[in-house]
Amino acid sequence: MRRLIGTAASTLVLATIPMACGAWGDAGHMMIAAIAWSRMNAVARAEAAHLLAAPGYAGNANLNFLDASYWADQVRRQPGFHWSAPLHFVDYPFSGDGSPTPRDLPAPHNIVTALPPLVAILSSHTTSDAEKAEALRFVIHFVGDIHQPLHCATRVTAAHPEGDRGGNDFWVAIPGYRGRVRHIRLHAWWDEGLGDFPPNGSHGAAPAASTIQSAAAAIVRQFPPAAGGWAAGGPYNYSAWAHESFDIARTEVYAGLVEEAPVPAGYAPASIAIARRRIAWAGYRLAALLNAIWPSHGTARSKTQSPAHRKAGRRA
Repeated sequence: MRRLIGTAASTLVLATIPMACGAWGDAGHMMIAAIAWSRMNAVARAEAAHLLAAPGYAGNANLNFLDASYWADQVRRQPGFHWSAPLHFVDYPFSGDGSPTPRDLPAPHNIVTALPPLVAILSSHTTSDAEKAEALRFVIHFVGDIHQPLHCATRVTAAHPEGDRGGNDFWVAIPGYRGRVRHIRLHAWWDEGLGDFPPNGSHGAAPAASTIQSAAAAIVRQFPPAAGGWAAGGPYNYSAWAHESFDIARTEVYAGLVEEAPVPAGYAPASIAIARRRIAWAGYRLAALLNAIWPSHGTARSKTQSPAHRKAGRRA
């Protein structure tokens, strides 16, 4: 068992159930991180920058806040991190055709149960910087994941009696290159913001920080924090965030869709607006959470590092 979870919850036993897709993709997670960074207080920024550059952390492949946001997806299939795969989601089931929902869903160890011990590690005065560095990377990522509607729902039907794994087994047909039809998993389509998010670069490199900052700023203008709604329940309201995503999946994400069939006209524009709002709210909530862990009246122990600082040797 990883020390990460064991430090705060020694009874947590993890299954190794890999997901077929990540959440939001690099761009989505980076936009959430960019929005959060812009709202974090100086102490929280300094603490985060210090931990992300902590010496002695073996997995320290991302030295800035934006790139750290997608680290958890990079490592979840690597030896030593398989335990983390089931913690990216929570499968709240709902029936799409009247079929009974499995009684063993959601699994007991999931994204909702993972966040409290990770936050406890960050709040601890005795945990090592290496442990906190790892916990911070997971917190940044999991707060993003929990706002992806298909990471909090699984649609149960006669064809999928155990659920469709958050849309990973639900294929749709969308317009593709030069008018060709593109068949894609519903989950994967939402991961890329239904084609709205900045694409990755060549050889799978994450989008440039400047592109992310511009896209994030546009989302904030469309869904400003002053509009409200996102702050209800406070910064530790993980279960409510997950159920919020579940309700969106159940009532909006699957609405009007038929497996293997073309998506209805108007589905993509309406869904893009939902995805953008979820990115904005995730960013606001991540900032609120980290500001609560490291409040502004604390003591900053290192100079704040810009999230746009780029480290050489990005993954291929």
